[in-house]
Amino acid sequence: MLTRSILCVVSAALVLIHLDRPTHAQSCGVDYVIKQGDSLSAIAKNVYGKSSSWTVIFYANQDRLGQNASIVVPGQSIRIPCLSKGGTGAGTTEPASDAARLDPPAATVTGDDANRIVVSGLIKRIDFLTADDYRPFTDRSLPNGGMLTDVVNAAMGLVKAETSGKLDYNINWVNDWSAHLNPLLASRAFDMGFPWFEPPCNEPDALNESARSRCRKFFFSKPLFEMLILFFTRKDSEFKFTKDSDAVGKSFCRPAGYFSFDMDIYGRNWIKENKITFLRPQSVEDCFRLLEEGAVDAVTINEFTGRAAVVSLNLKDKVRTTDASVGLDARG
Repeated sequence: MLTRSILCVVSAALVLIHLDRPTHAQSCGVDYVIKQGDSLSAIAKNVYGKSSSWTVIFYANQDRLGQNASIVVPGQSIRIPCLSKGGTGAGTTEPASDAARLDPPAATVTGDDANRIVVSGLIKRIDFLTADDYRPFTDRSLPNGGMLTDVVNAAMGLVKAETSGKLDYNINWVNDWSAHLNPLLASRAFDMGFPWFEPPCNEPDALNESARSRCRKFFFSKPLFEMLILFFTRKDSEFKFTKDSDAVGKSFCRPAGYFSFDMDIYGRNWIKENKITFLRPQSVEDCFRLLEEGAVDAVTINEFTGRAAVVSLNLKDKVRTTDASVGLDARG
């Protein structure tokens, strides 16, 4: 990464200025009661025009469906998210194009409106998306849901007051970080997600395609928090990191769904050219257990989430840290 990584709110549109929601209330944007013979793929085919969009419905209803997408019970109520302007409701055979869905025109606000919240008449509620297992920033076991959840709640409380309650919001928890950007935010099943890292989008030549795609498809808020990305290694490990070449041949761990563009930035190409072994288990704690067992050389993650895991797993006497950005300092 660069010397510091930046946590932001990310969205596929400038939601607080203009967010055009579909108005097909009978097909999306409302709850749907499961009927005998229904399946998520059949519902997606009817609502969006293609059965493969069932994952959008599934991830929007993990709190109701659990982890088994194959079991839907007649009489059960599920949320049917709207995907894009113009809708893909019943009777529509073709969904909106990816270009229209992923690259909306940016809205601009000038003059006296620049310091006010401008609410479109179509906006009723903003649906935020986050997940657990990102201490201290987001986790429902933490006070107020974590530091950045508390910030979002405080900010949106001010928005509700300024709009006299005309604009409401909800924070949704989907514990699969790898599904957040795609399909959930890209398809606008949810409006905004937090917290996410913004790549150095002003330097596209230094980025891999994954990072460039993130810059193209999403808008990022101003930074909410800046922090270091560290290597967490065993104290008895011989691995030392002072330059990028020190990583070659090593094995690193970072949970599934967390960004990885720093591994290939500025010509590192650690993943692209198979210079490292990169493990992606489901949780931060899984990574540190692999480290404790000697299965990986390092866990590479932000300093705060990593230190929280070290404390919770009682590894303080077994783990040391190294700045993972050191090898990039001359260029970043």
